[in-house]
Amino acid sequence: MRSTRFEGPAIAGRRLLSEVLSDDSTVLHLARRFRDKSHALYLVGGPVRDAALGRPHVDLDFATGARPDET
Repeated sequence: MRSTRFEGPAIAGRRLLSEVLSDDSTVLHLARRFRDKSHALYLVGGPVRDAALGRPHVDLDFATGARPDET
């Protein structure tokens, strides 16, 4: 019996996330700046859902533990 790999939304989502998280992306640049100040930066919300479903994202949502005056 021949096996068929499923290449649905999860594969498309990984492709979208790999574009957002490429080495020269603004997202990684921003995350590194937060890390350099000992804060984490998380990609959250709709963009994560859209990537998981293989849908294009329109905007990016972030969360961090940094206080507003630190951002």
